Amino acid sequence: MSSSPSEIVVLGGGVAGLTTAFEARQQFPAAHITVVAKYLPGFTSPTEYVSPWAGANWHSFEKERNQFAEYDAVSFAKFIQIAAKTPESGVKSLPMRVVYDNEEARQKPLWYGEVVGGIKEAPKHELPEGAVMGLDMDSFMINTVAYLQWLQMQLLKTNVKFIRRTYNHIQTLMQDFPNAKVFFNCTGLGARHLGGVEDEAVYPTKGQTILMAEPKTPLKRMYISSSAAWPAGEFAHVFPRPLGGGVIIGGVRRDNDWTAEPDMELAERIKQRCCALAPELGKPEDLQVLSHNVGLRPTATIASRVGGARVELEKRNGNFLIHNYGASGAGYQSSWRNKGAWLHML
Repeated sequence: MSSSPSEIVVLGGGVAGLTTAFEARQQFPAAHITVVAKYLPGFTSPTEYVSPWAGANWHSFEKERNQFAEYDAVSFAKFIQIAAKTPESGVKSLPMRVVYDNEEARQKPLWYGEVVGGIKEAPKHELPEGAVMGLDMDSFMINTVAYLQWLQMQLLKTNVKFIRRTYNHIQTLMQDFPNAKVFFNCTGLGARHLGGVEDEAVYPTKGQTILMAEPKTPLKRMYISSSAAWPAGEFAHVFPRPLGGGVIIGGVRRDNDWTAEPDMELAERIKQRCCALAPELGKPEDLQVLSHNVGLRPTATIASRVGGARVELEKRNGNFLIHNYGASGAGYQSSWRNKGAWLHML
């Protein structure tokens, strides 16, 4: 573009849409910005609006420092600022322990060691039975409900407009906003059915967690673990949410599973594994369960790469359409971009 856009429309009110609108406001301070979405913070849907159901924390899934790893690194730095300056955002610095049943992590240094300020091996005697090694590092815990509302409030303070509305076709959205030349598609799994996009490469990855009451003795860290002995896609995590958000335990990744009902047998396995991983939780039978949660994460297969978000520019009928969806379980930890990223795309 030869000049800054005067009007911008963001379709989608999840963490991707809200963060995109936040960055657009910073990069284009004079623009009229509107977020259009069926669901906004304060509403939930396990199949259409999954951002409130996320854990959520920062733990990069990338094996090397690629494009998606850069999103993770930028987001880590941004969360440092948010946690330090605005604790009411629901973002809090918290140590994390990742437990392994093999020595894979010793074979190749994790690329994000320098990003998190160093990684140390956990004392062997503190690991659960069957564990081979554990790694300790600094990370962040996010109360997703509080964070989404905080993002929306920051946008309202800068005169970003919100409209609750649904669209079946991207062209209809463009027709309804004739003065806008820049549109962001942050529809997540909805991109599969959105007319004019209909991206069959995006599919659901079912996640299941349990929200439980906080133990009387607060957890001092997060935990993550996996095992080759467990069914494919199953793992364990313990995430204590700040600001009275309880404790989220999980979990599972089931690709192309569209069911929104919790698997209660899986729930029992989650309890057993998480109590073994974090003994301070107590016994599985004594856990105070507040809710069983299911969310269908939007996962994309881009250029034969499974799990990579679609972040690209498309010119459509004289307009700029930027797609930003499909981050799957990395939705929060990769939500921020380099300063000026959207400006450079236009």
